[in-house]
Amino acid sequence: MNAPPNDTQPFLRQYRFALLCACIACLTGGAFLPSLKNGFVNRDDPAYVMNNLDIRGFSRHHLVRIFSSTYVSHYLPVTMLSYMAEYRFFRLDPAAYHRTSLFLHIVNCLLVFALFYKLSGNYFVGAVTALLFGLHPLRVEAVAWIAERKEVLSACFYFLSLLLYLLYRKKGERKFYFLCLLSLLVSLLSKTMSVSQPFVLILIDYLTGRKIERKSLLEKLPFFALSAVFAVIAVTAVRQFISDYPHYSIVQHILMPAWAIIFYLIKSFAPVNLSASYYLPDVPEKGMTIMALCAAALAGIVATVYYSRRFSKKAVFGLLFFLITL
Repeated sequence: MNAPPNDTQPFLRQYRFALLCACIACLTGGAFLPSLKNGFVNRDDPAYVMNNLDIRGFSRHHLVRIFSSTYVSHYLPVTMLSYMAEYRFFRLDPAAYHRTSLFLHIVNCLLVFALFYKLSGNYFVGAVTALLFGLHPLRVEAVAWIAERKEVLSACFYFLSLLLYLLYRKKGERKFYFLCLLSLLVSLLSKTMSVSQPFVLILIDYLTGRKIERKSLLEKLPFFALSAVFAVIAVTAVRQFISDYPHYSIVQHILMPAWAIIFYLIKSFAPVNLSASYYLPDVPEKGMTIMALCAAALAGIVATVYYSRRFSKKAVFGLLFFLITL
């Protein structure tokens, strides 16, 4: 006898993307649901929200202040606009601010799913990447801390810009190109960490087999120009912070990024002993030894991935995506 047809399989195939989105949203939302009970904290929250008079109105004066000021060494007018909207409707109810941050994080997870599904052509790869991103303990600070709204908001438009670039590549319509550029601008206005985006666009070209030539590079000049402007703004904003560490030599400044990269790699694979603050290594002897070992470890990782390029582009893409965005 023939087995009766299974009507659920066509349904699952047809709605697989939507069902996976629903699962990712539910799992991520459930994991971070306790954050909605959090209040304000006395670190950065007062400067951004609690004591910030710039967000307490929608007048021309308030808008000028927001777009012409830095807050805790950051230029983030779009983030301030989000606080402004929340203050207008919810005043200083912390639950409202946490709801927005959680909503943005869920949206980011769905964007990551869509992005890596498009890049890999595999639902499983996209879903696992989204869940690793969404549920990793290193994401807690950005979601559960009101002052870190800039992270989730900037990331939202960052991932959106990458998806729009893939749409532009697929359909060739200029509207997606300009929407990609606009998304980058909003992301940069949320937090200047998005200056890495043009390099990621080139990395996407590499992964998807597009030849990296004069035409493809000229196409990205507006993105590089925009990122350069905000890179200058970012350096200017944190100039005082940088000047607080005059005891580091040139060699130590060169080695410091290697230490930071290895530090983040370790925390990514072993997210234990997490803290709101991490201190730079001491410079004498022990600190120099640690930084030198980190530089050697990073060189070994880079060499291994470079060798693997002959077998697959994915390892190269993965490492460079991590390094560039970091």
